[in-house]
Amino acid sequence: MEELIAAWDGESVSVHRDRETDTWMFICVHSTKLGSAAGGTRMKHYPRPTDALADGMRLSEAMSLKFACVDFPHGGGKAVIALPTPEIPQGAERRRLLREYGAFINSLGGLYSCAPDMNTSAVDMDVIAEVSPYVFCKTEAAGGSGDTAPDTAVGVFHGIRASCLYAFGSDDLSQRTVLVQGAGGVGGRLIELLGTEDVNVIATDIDPHRLAALRDKGIRVVAAEDALRTECDVLAPCATGGIISCAAASSPAPPTISFRFLPMPTSCVNAASPMRRTSSSTQAGCCMGVVSRSSTGRGPSWPPSWPGSAPRSPRYSSALTATASAPTRPRAV
Repeated sequence: MEELIAAWDGESVSVHRDRETDTWMFICVHSTKLGSAAGGTRMKHYPRPTDALADGMRLSEAMSLKFACVDFPHGGGKAVIALPTPEIPQGAERRRLLREYGAFINSLGGLYSCAPDMNTSAVDMDVIAEVSPYVFCKTEAAGGSGDTAPDTAVGVFHGIRASCLYAFGSDDLSQRTVLVQGAGGVGGRLIELLGTEDVNVIATDIDPHRLAALRDKGIRVVAAEDALRTECDVLAPCATGGIISCAAASSPAPPTISFRFLPMPTSCVNAASPMRRTSSSTQAGCCMGVVSRSSTGRGPSWPPSWPGSAPRSPRYSSALTATASAPTRPRAV
């Protein structure tokens, strides 16, 4: 754990252990250059506490970049509630754990404000708000903005259209094949949106009940372990992060394809990382990624000039390119 923290370019890591359940809680603050940190709270089981910490660090950096891109007056933060078993607590035990987490947030004096993420909801934010004022996205009934997942799905939907415009020269999604990895709050709504555009949707999830429900609706489903090996035009990762990597790009099945990540504006990287300037932020996740038919070329214009935008080259950091031979068909990620 010491080496993990020492190698990180973020600002602080705060740790709390719930003695009653042996649940570890990590609040990772990547940057406060633009303001106090904010970000979601992820609740899940990890093999080791260090895995939970690494996830929180990666996600908090992503939040710094997201906020910086839109000049939002907050820095990146993320919290992880690392459960001792895969079973998600419910009822009174869940309520007690969330209130314990709220007290942990309070101990930081406003350094970080929480919001929903994987396995947490607007209702959970209402519970945390009973003991802490540092909460975003409470239910509308409690005066908050409500669940963020549907709006996130809309953003992903338009990101797919933008990726297709770049990769294929058209943002028309009709007859495209889109594989949605994860059919929860974001992925489930994304599947609905894609269904209105005459898209061939393939879905996958680790929850067999979700897969069965999707199959009953006539949606093609594949096993979770087959997601990155299933041919499609667009891959939409809507589950855990860290899916797109050099290892995934070099996977031997299907025939290797080249993953290319659109670069992040240098101004955003500078604002997000006050301690170290990075030339490529693949750990946090760049704006979007594409896979092209060429194994070595960079496709139509690099970096891309989106409609209504100024030329990007001087303002963008360099992109990571993981290329391989014999790609089959274009795929936007």
